Order: sequence, then C-alpha cells, then structure tokens
Amino acid sequence: MDKPRIAGICVFCGRTGVTKQHVFPDWISKIIPRLGHSHSQYLIFGAPDHQSNVFFVVPEIRSSRGPLLARKIRNVCKSCNSGWMSHLEVSAKDCLKNMILDQPTMLNDREQSQVSAWVTMTCTMAEFTDVRSVAIPAENRAYLMKSKLPPVGWRIFLGRSTDDEFAYSHTGSAMMTEGSEPPKSANTQTSTFKIGALLVHAVSSTLFDASVLSEKLPNHLKQIWPRRESTIQWPPEQTIDSQQLAELKGSHSHYFCGLQI
Repeated sequence: MDKPRIAGICVFCGRTGVTKQHVFPDWISKIIPRLGHSHSQYLIFGAPDHQSNVFFVVPEIRSSRGPLLARKIRNVCKSCNSGWMSHLEVSAKDCLKNMILDQPTMLNDREQSQVSAWVTMTCTMAEFTDVRSVAIPAENRAYLMKSKLPPVGWRIFLGRSTDDEFAYSHTGSAMMTEGSEPPKSANTQTSTFKIGALLVHAVSSTLFDASVLSEKLPNHLKQIWPRRESTIQWPPEQTIDSQQLAELKGSHSHYFCGLQI
C-alpha cells in the first residue's frame, strides 16, 4: 500500500515549514493526568491473495516514550496551527471540557458543529501517528480547513464513559467494490477515543456511505454529525461500559490496514 507523501508538508494547506503539534490538545493534560511513561501501537497490516483466497495478516507492535496525551507530530505549518486550527479548538473547548469532566452542559446546533469539526481535526492529526493507516484524503482535510465543518461522508458520535482509562483506537482500510481495481491507499476509517468521561466515535469513507459502519452502535451514543437533535443535554443517563468500549475499538478489526493504541 502506498504511503502518503507528506514529509515536511502541511497536511492541511500543503505549505512547507511544518512545526510540532500535539496529537491531542495540551490543555487536556492540565485537567486530567497523563498516565504512563510510554505507549504502544498495535498495528495489523494485511492483504488478500486473490488467486488462493488467502488473507495474509502481519502484526506489529511499536513502543514510544511518554504518554500518548503528550505525543507530538510534525505535520502542520505554523500558520495553520496558530490560525484556523487554534480558533477551531478554542470555539469547542468549553463544551469539550465540561464533557471530559462529566459536568452538565448543553450542545445546541452550533456547539454540535464546533465539536464535530474539532473531532474531525483530531482524528486527522491522530491517524498520522502512522501514515500507513491514513484514510482521510487531502480533499477532506482541505474542506475542513475551508469550511470548519466535517466533510460529506462523516458520522460522529459522543457517549459517556466513567472508566478512568484513556483510550484511542484507529482503523484505516483500503476497501474496494466488486470488480474494481485494488486501491493504492486506505479510503475508510474508524476512530474511537475516550478522554475523561467523554467517548468519541467517528467513521468516514470516500467509497461508500459511512452510515454502513455505524448501524450496530449502542443506542445511547449521541450522533452529533450529521445532527439529529437540535439540542443535546449532557451528560446522558446511560453510560458506555468497558465491554462496549472494547467492542467499539475493535468493531472493524477485519479491515486489513489498522492502528490500535
């Protein structure tokens, strides 16, 4: 599978002169602790052999120093980082902080859009921790930068989880329709992360309607993009337990290119 050619280039605007940026915002570490001195990435890469009908899977485990909440990557320019990305994060911060700390809040149409845009930006940053699983195309990233909204084809859900564990899981897969040529890179992704009491689940695809990937999600997840309710009261009464979180993280593990942390 081809790797995206992004070294030294901002993944949003295409400019050179990239700087280090936190995968998850630094302010989160000021309200919840950074746990652990290292984190591991569990990656599974595979491809089907069409002649023998055999699917080959190659697991790989990588360890990195420091907790994931402290991790930085060098893939955005200073202009984007301190400009529209910073403004987008600030607009969603108060609402996010309340949900992370399990405090009452309300998400109206505007706040659902702001949080959805932040989720899209965060998912984009996070999947570049391993470029082989990148499935969000340049067109999606450019749309987010211009409109400050998730692109067409995204589904974003929020839930409440009272477990203490910080969790992040990402799967990027190269899907194909019957009779088509195998794609050169991933085109479908799911991302799940839990920060404090806030659980986020996002799916997107450039090949088919992402709603297919969210048909069997827990009923008490709240879909905020596309919006279904004009107002969402937080926190919801029902919570996502550890078993449901594990099912969300592994719900698309049959994809042949993925990342789980």
